[in-house]
Amino acid sequence: MNKNIVKDYFLLKNILEGNNLFNNPSNIYNMDESVLQLNNRSGEVIAGKGSKVVTAAEKGETITKSAYINSDIFLEWLKTHFLPRKPAGKVLLLLDGHASHCNSIETRLFADEHDIILLCLPPHTTHYLQPFNSIFQVIKTWFLYSGL
Repeated sequence: MNKNIVKDYFLLKNILEGNNLFNNPSNIYNMDESVLQLNNRSGEVIAGKGSKVVTAAEKGETITKSAYINSDIFLEWLKTHFLPRKPAGKVLLLLDGHASHCNSIETRLFADEHDIILLCLPPHTTHYLQPFNSIFQVIKTWFLYSGL
């Protein structure tokens, strides 16, 4: 992690104070897309003797349609999933810095129109700064070992 990049992220305090969100945690959200496999039981694995990296063929169905997101999918998620559950007034939505979250003018205009403040975390820092990163990891591990 780069200290100067992370230091700049702490404009978060200014955003919270400037939008009267500091004492209103119910209006602060975090979003991260992640792929969860519904069936993680691997089939046979064939590898050469002494292989250092062995990967099983993916057999499981994923909860998401793909592991990738783009600006259109993100905007659709904002419209159909986030907005209907958004409380009145301004909300802060913390995101990773993926281009699909930050580079669409249509998304920015939609967010502004609906009092959604989008704040992207600095690149390569989400494993430290993303509020629920550890919880997401626990859920993924549970899915992996539960055999669902």
